[in-house]
Amino acid sequence: MKNVLYILVLLLITVSSCKKPMATVVYQDDLTTDNQTWLSDSTVYSVIKFDQGHYSIRVDSPNRITHTSAPYANINFPHTVQVDGTTVLDNTNQQGAIGILFDQIDSIDYTVAEIWTNGTYRIWQKVNGLNSILVDFTYNTAIQTGSGSKNTIKVIQNKSDVEMVVNNISMGIFTIPLPAQLVKTGPSVSTASALNFTPVTGLFNNFSISKN
Repeated sequence: MKNVLYILVLLLITVSSCKKPMATVVYQDDLTTDNQTWLSDSTVYSVIKFDQGHYSIRVDSPNRITHTSAPYANINFPHTVQVDGTTVLDNTNQQGAIGILFDQIDSIDYTVAEIWTNGTYRIWQKVNGLNSILVDFTYNTAIQTGSGSKNTIKVIQNKSDVEMVVNNISMGIFTIPLPAQLVKTGPSVSTASALNFTPVTGLFNNFSISKN
């Protein structure tokens, strides 16, 4: 009997030692009240405010992205960013997107992981002000669609790759290395081109940054 108990204890120790370390939360904000510390790129094409218990970003011009940056700008380590978002369209027959802007070095260098109301996701990047598509529009049934759709978006930035997760379902792992510089991150809202344009409002809650 003692031998059996000893073996069970050894098995428990082995299983415990093999578990992946838990991520450590370094910043979180439920985004229900205005703490006046978030940085904004708000322009004449957008409105950013706290509205009925949500952090609200509205964009009212075609082919625009508006984002905010969390007041935690010293990210130089592998990390995970997560936010709950609701997408509201003025015209429910058109399209819009919410997402996470991450690896932001400055106003002309950053990466965006976004989900669209037609059920597609996309990852694109701006480098020295020039846009490039890293992952083109891809449909996934895990994404809730249409106006009023609610989704949880997560970006897991490792040293050499990024995993995008929506509603606890992985969209894939992509070769996007972590920049050497300090970076910032925050939620974003995007509108479609003129053909499919409608004003879009993103309502955000439960934002967090964790160290991987």
